[in-house]
Amino acid sequence: MTRAIAGALSPISQSYNHWDNQPDKKWFHVTVANWLDPEKASAIYAALKKKPHENPGDSDISPNVLTRISAMLRRSTVSTHSLPSTRPLLLDEAGLRITIMCGQEIFAEYDLLRKTWIRGDELHDPASWQRTVATYRRHAGFELAQPALPNPGDIYLISDLHLGHANIIHYCSRPFIFSDVVEMDRVLLQNWNYTITPHDKVNYLGDLRYGRDAPAAVQYREQLNGSITFIEGNHDDKKMDAVPSATLEYGNNNFLLIHDPADALPSFDGWVIHGHHHNNDLRCFPFVNFKERRINVSAEVLGYSPVGIQELMRIIREHECSGNREPILLRYPYIR
Repeated sequence: MTRAIAGALSPISQSYNHWDNQPDKKWFHVTVANWLDPEKASAIYAALKKKPHENPGDSDISPNVLTRISAMLRRSTVSTHSLPSTRPLLLDEAGLRITIMCGQEIFAEYDLLRKTWIRGDELHDPASWQRTVATYRRHAGFELAQPALPNPGDIYLISDLHLGHANIIHYCSRPFIFSDVVEMDRVLLQNWNYTITPHDKVNYLGDLRYGRDAPAAVQYREQLNGSITFIEGNHDDKKMDAVPSATLEYGNNNFLLIHDPADALPSFDGWVIHGHHHNNDLRCFPFVNFKERRINVSAEVLGYSPVGIQELMRIIREHECSGNREPILLRYPYIR
């Protein structure tokens, strides 16, 4: 979307923002600001509706940029069950609100999921944004509404919950209000316990909690279902009795479970299941990298719920049979 906007505007506008020269790197926030006189604003708006110049690599740009943007926003409001099955995208294109500016002040915002206008004091009310983000989590499947059906014999994996860590919300673009670690912890613990029963086996691949103000790891452990094997992460408490790595044999496949994939021995010829990289480098460390035989089970990549080894085996078998070696970037519930 940012590439399409930049391509349409660059012939007729001048930017003083160096990031506008690298539109593909503007990942988490898109702003279209109009500080122009009405005559020039009308000219730019008209240009947006025209087909950009045909440049190499721009073949995926829609002839009508506004139509494409509107379609992206509409996708955030449709039922998750009606979305087509597709390979996960690198970026989450869900829109939350449209902000209308008057000068340098916010005039109003439209909440796309709740389908309501927000004005006045509610614009600056943190509780209002909490409601918006909570609606988005439930809509996208990042906050489970009820326990999953038990699946005896499955073995679950996840890493890098970073419970109690406020800055992780910023660093990894988690769907929570910044600094609201209580709400983040509640959702992550609930997702875990809605997925895992007290009798299930779990391999946790490091970094359970982080931060001086976060409760101790043992306090979090008491709230988690399952028989858990802890793999040591770079932020973990030594009291957790974690192991540096573990191996798992399942369905004629060998898996090495380790926090940082860089610590895996080059001689290991099976699949490496890891965390550590979160969603910060999905091109190199996607959910499933078939060429390198790596699986990233960081919480953000999994959609904030543990994944079972049976699901991973199904994905591996399907791709082996089809010969498709394209990576799966994210395991988001609404695009499985």
